[in-house]
Amino acid sequence: MIGEFCSCGWRWLLSVSLFMSGIFWPVAMADGTEPQMYDQLALAGARIAWRVTLPLRMTASIKSYHLVEGYIYAIGVDGKVRTVRADTGDHIWTKPLAEPFETLWPPVSYHDSEMDAVVFTRIGDVLFLDSKTGEELKRYKLRAPTVGAVAVSGDTIYAAVVGARVYNYSISRQIPLWQLSTTAPINLAPICKSDQADKDQLFVADSKGQVASVSGETKKLRFAQKIDGEPRGWLTTDTDRLYVATADGSLHVLDRRTGDPIRRSIHLSKPPDGGPVVTADAVYQAVEGGGLYRLPLKSDSSVRFDARSKRFLADWPHHIVQLRTDGKIALVNRRAGKESVVLDIGEVADGISNLWNEAVIVYSAQGELRCLQPIGSKSLTLADFKPAKAVPETKPAVQQPDQEVEKEASPSE
Repeated sequence: MIGEFCSCGWRWLLSVSLFMSGIFWPVAMADGTEPQMYDQLALAGARIAWRVTLPLRMTASIKSYHLVEGYIYAIGVDGKVRTVRADTGDHIWTKPLAEPFETLWPPVSYHDSEMDAVVFTRIGDVLFLDSKTGEELKRYKLRAPTVGAVAVSGDTIYAAVVGARVYNYSISRQIPLWQLSTTAPINLAPICKSDQADKDQLFVADSKGQVASVSGETKKLRFAQKIDGEPRGWLTTDTDRLYVATADGSLHVLDRRTGDPIRRSIHLSKPPDGGPVVTADAVYQAVEGGGLYRLPLKSDSSVRFDARSKRFLADWPHHIVQLRTDGKIALVNRRAGKESVVLDIGEVADGISNLWNEAVIVYSAQGELRCLQPIGSKSLTLADFKPAKAVPETKPAVQQPDQEVEKEASPSE
């Protein structure tokens, strides 16, 4: 027993030393055995916090996963939503919200004085559910078919609808208050943001590249900015900026209040895969077929491109955790931008970008979810997945004409 304890103790010290040193240490499962996987995770300074397999029938599969304020919502092709707590991995409810293969848009959170809810959008109506139980709290019938998830704030639902229009609906009065026409059909869900200076600043982008912001209360136009290319994925904002990716392979950074370009658009090697993901210190943009761009918010670093990665997963103290195109998890040294550790934990189809804490959440094609954390990190709570109150005041780096994107070479290179 003493010998075994000493061996484990030395192995733990070795793992911490290797992890903190930042040297490259490839970690791969041998023969797919569980004990070896856990040993190798320990060598990388990581542990599995929880794992859960969703209850799926043989003919069912999951179309998409969404992390909203501490709950993971798995939307199935069967129209059912299966919900897991992101802090504990507990599967807490399953509920049919649509018919099989019917469109069900990704959820958004909603808070007012009367209820806290998660909101799902269907083509003809909006469902307000209790996140903890799945109980339906409210249902709102839309006047026109929507083309994406709605934005909700206070007593208002903002919905982009067929026919190049955006409706403002009053939840309490059950009527549309106004509608806004755009220059072309809208393919992206509108987003609504509020802060001390602006209450309900609504952002809309149409398929011709017209990006606009209006006051949700008055319908007053705040700006209209034309960008090159058709917007793709989703719109993203932080305190000062609006980020838009376009089909021609560009990432645009606009001033949130004026619409003016803050910097020259970033040229992407391929069309975007989804929209921008904004963390405390960088913006990440995936591209089709694999590849991940990192645009720093500070001006002392260059834009990076990693051809081997496809998803930002989480920030760790000394590393950025990314999912590679081969299903392995890479711990990328924050300063050098190089892989320090590569983890192979078995079959991984994709992962969820977590902007709020160190939890790394990945899933398999069969509906198994796993959560990884650094060794020594505290147990998670639902509050850890809430948006941070403090938002960084940094500005995006200004890329000079002769500045090149720093690339992480692919294995073939």
